[in-house]
Amino acid sequence: MTEILSGILPDWRLSSLVDNIQNNSQVQPASYEPYVLEEAWEVKAFGSLTPSIRRENRIRKIKNIKTEDLKKDKIYEIQFAETFSIPPAFFAKVSPKSSIGRTGTYVLTYTDDGKYINHSPFGYNGKFFAYLQPRSFNILLEDTKLVQLRFQTIDAKLKENELRREWEKEPLLRDLEYNLPIPQSGVEFNLDGLVLKAFVKEKSVYAPKENFTSINLMGHNYAEAYWTNPPIINNSLLAKEGVTYILGSMEGMVTPPYLAAELREYTEAYMSFHQAHIAGFIDPGFGYKHGNSLTFEFTPYSPMTIRHGQPLGVIDYFRMLGQPKKIYSGSYANSSKARLGKCFVYKENAEQTPLDKY
Repeated sequence: MTEILSGILPDWRLSSLVDNIQNNSQVQPASYEPYVLEEAWEVKAFGSLTPSIRRENRIRKIKNIKTEDLKKDKIYEIQFAETFSIPPAFFAKVSPKSSIGRTGTYVLTYTDDGKYINHSPFGYNGKFFAYLQPRSFNILLEDTKLVQLRFQTIDAKLKENELRREWEKEPLLRDLEYNLPIPQSGVEFNLDGLVLKAFVKEKSVYAPKENFTSINLMGHNYAEAYWTNPPIINNSLLAKEGVTYILGSMEGMVTPPYLAAELREYTEAYMSFHQAHIAGFIDPGFGYKHGNSLTFEFTPYSPMTIRHGQPLGVIDYFRMLGQPKKIYSGSYANSSKARLGKCFVYKENAEQTPLDKY
């Protein structure tokens, strides 16, 4: 009987899926970052994504979205350059990059026919488009990559019993304060994923300031001009409706090089009250072996209290169809607390230091 393989395609198996890779940096350990075309449109609203309705929804054409000052709360329609040829047993999943999510920028990606949002059908051949809405600041894109695409089979996710077997080889969560692995008996599982709890202490949570100067996503922006630490009373945050907060997980997560991971809500019921994240993909090697705090981009839909130690997100782990040639080595490695986006720096060392102190 033939063994059925399942999982996510690694970096060295992605070139045949993309018609024209502009730069090797677009290929990540378990995903591909498509290139943004210059032509774009400001639109009236989110709505039906069919081609005819999209055309009716447009307000004005933008010649070059990369040099446009994109205004907070405005919505923009963008195009990605590549045409994808996905094998019949695979589909694409799409997530905004962490550098986008940590500026409070929302991205909704869809297929050419508008029928699939943030994923594709199996065996999709075609292009992807997206709606983009800055919700915290005005932004300037330049050559920033907005999203990541993963290509996977339907049964790639590990079950709870498989995660427990992985734990015997390598604990997947660590106590960052004491640099110790967390035993299985101290872990909560949620629908085959690992529960992460919010770290809510003084000066550990970040809220956006009102600032009309655009953030250059490829540049250095003073963090103090854009972010503040909101009041934390009795280890609790009173979060305001519609504001995107940056906060970290109590636990450090470990992603072995042969697995990928993805962040989701703690439970579907909570989605009525908040969105725990914007970016969701976690590359093989993230936090390996000592654990990295995971950063939440948390947005409540109504005023909401978040307490230290409250369950906030869940990590699902996925098999890889082969170990990637490279593993995660990005800007958010070795994080013991929440980290702002890599485009933010301290005033005292703006030329060199990303927000390592955060």
